Amino acid sequence: MLPIVCNAITPLLLLALLALPWFAKSALARGRFIGLIGAQTAAGLAATYGLMALDQAFGWWPSWGLDYSTHSAFALSLALPLVKHHHWAWGGVLIVYGLFMRQLNYHSWADMLTTGLAWAALCLPLVYGIERFIDCKTQAAQAKNPLPTKNTR
Repeated sequence: MLPIVCNAITPLLLLALLALPWFAKSALARGRFIGLIGAQTAAGLAATYGLMALDQAFGWWPSWGLDYSTHSAFALSLALPLVKHHHWAWGGVLIVYGLFMRQLNYHSWADMLTTGLAWAALCLPLVYGIERFIDCKTQAAQAKNPLPTKNTR
């Protein structure tokens, strides 16, 4: 039963990620939100598979007696936008996922921790840069075309 639950966590994260934009307050906010979530997820996946390729090329994790955890990095990529947009319960889902992976001997704590730290070091600066870029574009668009205000006279 535990392997079934463990294998269901990534699809659950994906479904939650796809549903997240529909909770935006307006269509304009939803469009910006979809772009931001897409960019954050793409950065996370680039970090996930970039690190995997680097590990395969240079054998970093095996040289430490560890294993790169693609499971962990992929789950972090999907959960980042969920956690980042104030849905902190998804952080708990990641912790449970880690517990399950450890219980099932998929990865050691050191595998998951080193993967998560390397992923964060690569991904979080990308996400920060993406957010700054989108915020600058949004502010420029709003300055160019401000929303009309109601005349209260």
